[in-house]
Amino acid sequence: MAQELQGVCEAIALLDPKTRRRLVEIALENGYAAKDVAAIMGVSPAAVSRYIHESLSPSTETLCKMIHGIDPETRTKILAEAAYALWSALERLLQALPPSPDKMLLAERIADKVSIILAETTISSRSREEVV
Repeated sequence: MAQELQGVCEAIALLDPKTRRRLVEIALENGYAAKDVAAIMGVSPAAVSRYIHESLSPSTETLCKMIHGIDPETRTKILAEAAYALWSALERLLQALPPSPDKMLLAERIADKVSIILAETTISSRSREEVV
């Protein structure tokens, strides 16, 4: 895996199954056929179908292969969705936790992961809605 995407892959590991499946859907929505996505990911077209129909969630390694092998424009859209999902999870988590030093450490850690993803895209100064 390319060194520059290592931080992104670590952040992808934090995503829930629904978001992982959504990342595959974005590739399909951007002109990739299921067989092409499957080839990039190193899985069967049937596995891609199961990702889309929510009976299976792609692994971190499989998603990282897709992110690495997809075109830059689609990669940007995928990473924007991942960053948005992580940021939304952080907001929900922080609202649920009582104030504490641990809460702030957790917030900083997740914010760092989101910033790593955004650094790999060209969208850091634009809103998610403009990209996705």
